[in-house]
Amino acid sequence: MVSQAPRVCVVIAAYNEAPVIASVVADVKRAGYGALVIDDGSTDATGAVAAEAGGSVVRHPINLGQGAGLQTGIEFALSEGADVIVTFDADGQHRAADIAVLIDALARQGADFALGSRFLGTSLNQPLSRLRSTSRCRGACCSRRRPCSRASQPDCASPTPTTACAR
Repeated sequence: MVSQAPRVCVVIAAYNEAPVIASVVADVKRAGYGALVIDDGSTDATGAVAAEAGGSVVRHPINLGQGAGLQTGIEFALSEGADVIVTFDADGQHRAADIAVLIDALARQGADFALGSRFLGTSLNQPLSRLRSTSRCRGACCSRRRPCSRASQPDCASPTPTTACAR
């Protein structure tokens, strides 16, 4: 029996990103993935622009924050039958070309989820306001089969484990 490719949904939480959301959605669609934009109560045309670019849009009536936007997106994607959910920044910081690499790594490692870190190497299109020199966390594929240990990453500057443990 031939296995089917996983249904991938890219969840993009967005707040007032009308100037850039069309290019983000188009990039995701060009890479062959569904783009689900959570318009988190934007006061600009973020939702309309995302829909016009080919994204599916769910709108919060008021701004609830990125965490709520991602939660809404993940719940919606699961209800629509997504096998793989990728969260994506709405500001163009992430590259859709990296999605296939991420999905392949999950499959090869038998992992349930992966956490990325902007501190691992070079990032393209990263706003200077997002650069932080205080943290040197390293990310890797995670699996629920083995819990993460803060002791395994002593150089992580955050108070909670943001790095992952390989199986």
